[in-house]
Amino acid sequence: MSEKLLHHGSHEVSRSAEIHEDGRLETAGERHENKTPEIDDKTVEKLKDKIEQIPQASSSSVKAAIDESTKNVSAPKHPPNKALRKVALNSSLIKIRSHLGKSENTLSKFIHRPSINAVSEITGKTLIRPSGFFMGGLTTLVGSLYYFYASHQTGYKYNFLVGLLLFVGGFVTGLVIELVYDMLRQLFKSGT
Repeated sequence: MSEKLLHHGSHEVSRSAEIHEDGRLETAGERHENKTPEIDDKTVEKLKDKIEQIPQASSSSVKAAIDESTKNVSAPKHPPNKALRKVALNSSLIKIRSHLGKSENTLSKFIHRPSINAVSEITGKTLIRPSGFFMGGLTTLVGSLYYFYASHQTGYKYNFLVGLLLFVGGFVTGLVIELVYDMLRQLFKSGT
């Protein structure tokens, strides 16, 4: 969008226009036309001679030169979209399943169904946390050792349900610790 200036009444003058001392108005296009050098016949003939002196390349040599220049240039790498990832997953699953036995192949087909895979991904991101498993395992190990020692010393029968309860308690403790850690980290990150 060009800006317009009002000049002497209702005449509009663009900023790219120039007013000469003699009152003549010249636009940018007129200035460009006036600065174009005149080309005479001798100059044209010289240019034609120079063009004729340039060796004409055959199409095969041009193709060879293009192939050589593009040999080391890789195509631009775009991030894979959802459809491309799906095709890649399916092709790799087919290749892997060809090496599996019949029962393993059936299990693989069941596990990799879109509905089962979606539930697995959501569960893996929310419920099944490494911190929960770590704390659950650690609590089960330490608690079971202590419970085994205590039951052996007192003569009580060892109850295997205690190990499961220790794991669940440790798992929940690990999730709570991770949640508190993330909240504190976000609090300090936003505070600074």
